[in-house]
Parts: sequence; C-alpha cells; structure tokens
Amino acid sequence: MAKRKSQLGHDNMVKNVANVLIEKNYLDVRADLREFEKPKEITWKKSGKGHLPDITGRKDRFKVFEVETADSIDDPHTEDQWTLFSRWSKENDAVFWVVVPEGSVAAARKRLEELNIQAKVWGV
Repeated sequence: MAKRKSQLGHDNMVKNVANVLIEKNYLDVRADLREFEKPKEITWKKSGKGHLPDITGRKDRFKVFEVETADSIDDPHTEDQWTLFSRWSKENDAVFWVVVPEGSVAAARKRLEELNIQAKVWGV
C-alpha cells in the first residue's frame, strides 16, 4: 500500500467499498486492511514482482479494485499498479476497477486515457 497525504481517507474508502461489495453479495471479498483477509498479490510473469490490490472479490467474474484519492491519480506508483492490474485482468477474464472520490472521476478517466489503460471507474 502506497503512503499518501490522504492515507486515512484512502483507507476509509477501501473499507466502505469492501462493505458495499459484501452487501451486494460478492464472494471472497478481500481488502488491504487489518480487519479483512488481504488480497493476493498480482505479479508480472517475467519478473515475479507485483502489487497488492486494495480490494478483490467475485460475483459473476473476479474483480480487482484499486482505490485512489485525488492526490494519487497522477503518481508514478499508481501508473505501475494500473498497468499491471489492467493487463492481468484482461489476461484472466477479470474486471479492473479504479475507485476514486466522486469529484475525481473525470481526472481518473483522463489519466487512464493518457496511459492507454482499460478500467472501469467508480466514483464514491
């Protein structure tokens, strides 16, 4: 988990999204927080290096959720995570979601487009 200025806000968003998924009957919801089982790290095949998603769960398909705050959308670490999670999702018939505050949806979509990364965007 990357440290950011708004770490508490990030962690609250992760908790809220995980709880919404549980309420929507997602299976095996995991979140990178103490009170949840941690998601499995997603790795690059060639290097074996990877990143831990903020949340994973399954309903009709496996889903990977990465939560960003307004100050982390343009971070280089975010680009690395989004690139990996998007490619991994495409290769594994999963769905990659970027979760941002409602006021940051346009910025997240713009950044995804600039990076040519496929993801769904969820504003909370």
